[in-house]
Amino acid sequence: MDLRLLCFALGASSSLLWPWLPSVQWGGLLLALASLCACCRRWRLLFLILGMLWMQASLSHRLAWLEGLVAQAPHMITARVQGTEPRDDKFVRLLLRVESLDDTPLTPQPLVRINAYQALPPLSVGSRITLVSSLKPAHGLANEAGLDGRRLLLGKGITATGNLRRIVETEATAPGWRERWLAQANTGWQGLPHAALLSALTFGEQSGITDQQWELFRGSGLTHIIAISGQHIALVAVLGWWLGRLFGLRGAILISLLFAATYSALAGFAVATERALIMVAVWSLLRWRRRDWPAHRIWLWAFVVLCLWDPLALYSAGFWLSFMAVALLLLAGHLQARPGLVRLQILLLLGLLPLQLLLFEGMAPLALLCNLVALPLFCLGIIPLALVGVLLAPLSTPLAQGLLWLSDLGLE
Repeated sequence: MDLRLLCFALGASSSLLWPWLPSVQWGGLLLALASLCACCRRWRLLFLILGMLWMQASLSHRLAWLEGLVAQAPHMITARVQGTEPRDDKFVRLLLRVESLDDTPLTPQPLVRINAYQALPPLSVGSRITLVSSLKPAHGLANEAGLDGRRLLLGKGITATGNLRRIVETEATAPGWRERWLAQANTGWQGLPHAALLSALTFGEQSGITDQQWELFRGSGLTHIIAISGQHIALVAVLGWWLGRLFGLRGAILISLLFAATYSALAGFAVATERALIMVAVWSLLRWRRRDWPAHRIWLWAFVVLCLWDPLALYSAGFWLSFMAVALLLLAGHLQARPGLVRLQILLLLGLLPLQLLLFEGMAPLALLCNLVALPLFCLGIIPLALVGVLLAPLSTPLAQGLLWLSDLGLE
């Protein structure tokens, strides 16, 4: 089974090398080859082809709506606001989940990014907006001198971009539970020097981080700490496990999974959080059934399930960085029972170096030293304090404020 899962993952990952999206005829040829492999019981080759077929079919389904776009022509869009990114006083980026295009309902509903070079009315997450905008398929630089902008957008689920021409109508909606929770957390860190960083660490809201702060984290190789990742989900799951031990093994499993799922929802189900949540779910199911699977099998299942759940995740840099980091940690545990922190950091630095060079054209020279100091501080102090503070925000504002103040002190 492990080799079959690996073959499916390799087949799906091959889509990164496709020069174009295969047509229906290519899909029919692959389907015929899959049938032949099934008849001949060539299971590994069958799973390899199934991975390719899945990506071909899912990408064709998700990108089919782009065929209705007309270059430079205005389109009437009705969408739900997924987020806003103010860049300056006169430039805002809107992230929209499109419900209809030119009065034609869309299924599945695509995610688009609209640039607004004008003043906008207040738009909360979940609000419905009708607007006129130009639209074009996701595109960007794809040469040796820069990042592949198209792949970067697809990795975020964004399949088209455009510029706002005018707003026709807005329909406000009551804030959802995540927005209400974020508002209560904002009360806890209001006035703190690093409130924007606390918002990014706990809710994945990075719009408040300044360019100078991003430059500082990039220069020290610590951008992975600010982005919500598996370590955040793992800490929350462990917290739930400790609390659930009062109710026995199965109570601990349920509460741990509930904590991890709740926090993943708070973080907006980013790729890294989805991967960690799937791993926690698989591990919880195995513990519930009292089975003991090797760690690499859980890793493979998480990879395959995430490919099935969100095929565009394969185009995300965070997907590969998170999965490769976990794979390197599994390799370290296989080579040595209890590897030291310095050895783990060296292995991660060297193991992720080719990927860093491929995705970001370089890495920080002092990344190893900075991570040796920062990782324990973040994982044992800053992040746990911030997470517990956020979890307690709806229950006790003074207690949440105290914990968030301590976390802010650590950031300072």
